[in-house]
This record gives sequence, C-alpha cells and structure tokens, in this order.
Amino acid sequence: MDKNQAVIQELTSILERKGVSSEEIEGMVAIVHPVDFAFILEDLSAEEKIRVFRLLDLETAAAVLAELDEDSTREVVNGLGREEVRKVIGAMSSDDAAATVRMLAEDMGRDAALDLLQRRQKDQVKELLRYGEETAGALMTTNCVSVRLDATAAEGLKTLQGAVQANTVVYVYVVDAAGVLRGVLSIRSLLRAAAETGISEIMKAEPITVPPEMDQEEVARIVKRYSLEAVPVTDPQGKLLGVVTAEAIMDILEQEAGEDLLKMAGAGGVNVFADPVVKRVLLRIPWLIPPLLGGLFVGKLQHTFAELRALEFVSLVLFIPVMMGTAGNVAVQSSTLIVRGLATGEIKIGRIASILYGELRVGALIGLVCGALIGASGLLFVRDAHIGLVVGASMFTAITAAAVNGTAFPLLLHRLKQDPAISAGPFITALNDITATLIYMGVSFGLLRVMR
Repeated sequence: MDKNQAVIQELTSILERKGVSSEEIEGMVAIVHPVDFAFILEDLSAEEKIRVFRLLDLETAAAVLAELDEDSTREVVNGLGREEVRKVIGAMSSDDAAATVRMLAEDMGRDAALDLLQRRQKDQVKELLRYGEETAGALMTTNCVSVRLDATAAEGLKTLQGAVQANTVVYVYVVDAAGVLRGVLSIRSLLRAAAETGISEIMKAEPITVPPEMDQEEVARIVKRYSLEAVPVTDPQGKLLGVVTAEAIMDILEQEAGEDLLKMAGAGGVNVFADPVVKRVLLRIPWLIPPLLGGLFVGKLQHTFAELRALEFVSLVLFIPVMMGTAGNVAVQSSTLIVRGLATGEIKIGRIASILYGELRVGALIGLVCGALIGASGLLFVRDAHIGLVVGASMFTAITAAAVNGTAFPLLLHRLKQDPAISAGPFITALNDITATLIYMGVSFGLLRVMR
C-alpha cells in the first residue's frame, strides 16, 4: 500500500469519528505534500472535503485549494461560507487566486467571483484577468521580489527578507524609478555580495523577458531554451508586471500534452473521467462525424468502381483493408511528428518546405518497401502478375500521398492559427481514407486497363 492510500484510510477513519481535532488533520498534512493531499481529498465526498478544509490552517488550505480539480474546488467553495472562502483565497498567490476566480466565474459570473477576494488582492487579480486565458499575463504572479537600481546589496537583502508573500525567490528583479526592468540577480549573488556593493554592480543586465500577450506554450519554450527557473513579464515600455514561475511552466507542459493527446484521439475535453457520461458522449461524438462521413464516402467510391470493373474489383478488394490501414498509419506517424515538432519549437516557419520534402521522401521509401511486399503477396494470393504489380504500385502511391497528407494538414492548420493536434486523429483519418481509396482504385483500374 502506498503512502497516499494509507493516508486516505486514516483520514476516512478519522472523519467517521465525532469531534475530530485540527491537530489530527494537521499531523496528516505534515507528512503529505499539498499536491498529494489535494489528490486524496478529491476521492472524498463534498461534505468530507468541507469538514477537512475547516480544520486546516489558512496557508495549508490555500495551497491545497490551488491544487484541487475544478469539480472539487466548486464543492469546497460552495460548501464554505463566503468569509471562509475569502480568507483562503486571500492566502493564495495572485496567479493561483486569478486561476480560481477565472474558473468560478464560469458558474457565478465574474463580479460575484471577484467579490470573494479581499480588497488588496482584487486589484491584482483584476489585472491578471485582463489577459487571455492561455497567455503569459494570465499565468504570471505579481508576488515577486524587486529592488531599486540604486540600492545596495544590504538594502536588497532587507527587501527580500520582508517579502513574505513572494512565492518566487529564485531571482531578485532590478527596476529603476519608473518601474522599468533593468536587470536580474540570483539569491546566491545577493547573499555573497558585500553589504555596501551596489545592486547594479552584481545584477545581470538585459534579462530574458516575455510580453503578457505571449502564448503559454511559447513561454514554456523560452524557459526551457534558456534554462530559466522563472521569466519576467514586461509591458511594451519594459515595466515589470510579474513573473511566470517554473512551477507554472510544468503545469503548462502537462496540461498542453494532455490536451494534445485528447485532441489527437478525438476524446473531447480534459476532465474526461470527471465529466458526466452524457457530457462525455456529447464531447466525443462530433469528433467521430468526420471519419463516419469519410467511411460512407469511401463505401460509395468502392461501389462505383465495383459497378465499372466488377471482375477486377473482386481481386482488388482483398487488399483494401491492408492498404488503408498501412496508409493510415503512415499518415498518423507523419502528423504526430509534425504536431510534436510544432509544440516543441523544432519546426521553424522557414523550414516547412524542407520538412515537407523530407516526409515526401520518407513516405516514398516506405511506400516502395510496402508496395513490394503487398505486390508479392498479391501475386501469391490471386496468381496474377498483373494484379500483384497493380496492387504494389497503388500501395506505393497511396502511402506516399498519406505521408504528404499527414505532414501538410497540421502545417496548414498551424498557418491558419488553428491547433494542429486535431489533425492527428479523426480528421486526418477521414482525409486519408478518401485519398487512399481514390488513389488505390484509380491507379489500379488505370494500370489494368493499360496492361490488358
């Protein structure tokens, strides 16, 4: 039994008793990280969650609430009194508070959600809510440590010690009298400097920054590229607005990876197991319409070809499943590589032509190998050299086209500012089935007509 399971059993046992003390709950929280404790609470009923929350100290309650899933957060907020919620959210960092308010606003409205904040915190959160959901501005926290450009190391250290609410203490940011970011220094550099040393002497000038409108995936790429533990967010005039932390970046990477996988599978939203069954069905059905329509169209194509060339069709139809399956796999391979390359920044706009040409060559070579194998199989199965040659040539052409489809479609969506992840699933499947069938039947009947 792992530690979390043991804590769940102990917590359930404690909650079954009357007169549970806060000391008992705090003792359990002390041995479990807030992230793990939030995960444990998600398995409890709404009533049990609320009982536990009322026994937590303010700082722990805020840390746990920030980690709960959306459904559990709603249960806790709805179950606690307004003043209790205001105190818990008031102990959160500004970015966590903004994320909580943004989520609650979907149910109760923006103004009602903002009313859950303390006055001091409300202005900070309003500023963060100005920005789009998946941008650096929405992701940043304003609880960072900044010192004046003309300060000394001793003054900087005093500022750091007094910044009790700052949750980003890896770097100290240096600003001038106008609030413009001029440099950055690590805590280590500040601690090692002599007390009278000027901040400007030990800071690193012209730090890496991001604008508040930048997409969160691009922010994650910048943090990874420059090995940063936090990145400052500045306005067009260079004024420091806040910072995006490494913790937030990790959440982004996990969230984006999960969303892309679900989109590629056509499985709907993110909370696939928490949502009600009917909602999950309604989310998934639309993604199944393209391959369904594509399959019907493919059936119509096959029926048309069967009417035109009935005798040849009987032999050719034997190879349709393997042809469509192989071509479909090649298309998904290509599209998955492109989606990954776009997500990680490996694919640059200027390299699109060379990438497309490279996948065309890969597809052609795969098609050559698979075409030779299926051509030989055709010769063995139907004892007809013409059929074997035709099937092999058709397979080669269909696989080459599939590689091009799988590469071009996500690139096109990216160019149109759409999420390319959706192309790796149902859409590329439908497109490839139609294309592969047209090519297979067209090339096959065309070659048979020439050879016979």
